[in-house]
Amino acid sequence: MTDTPQLTPKQERFVLSYLENGGNASEAYRTAYDAGGMSDKTVWEAASRLLGSSKVSARVNELKERHLKKHNVTID
Repeated sequence: MTDTPQLTPKQERFVLSYLENGGNASEAYRTAYDAGGMSDKTVWEAASRLLGSSKVSARVNELKERHLKKHNVTID
């Protein structure tokens, strides 16, 4: 079993939204954070920084692995 990284509630919401939206980081950022006054470029940059965070990327990978195992998906 892997250790689950400790994320803030907004980071966790971002991760879940990112996975639910097929990897659309900007949309996930808008879902998790107050991005109303932000330009598309700023949202993309913030979302990219979040995905670059080791804790956030570890959580994304953990949930992807869990999903693959649950549905018995292999590369073959």
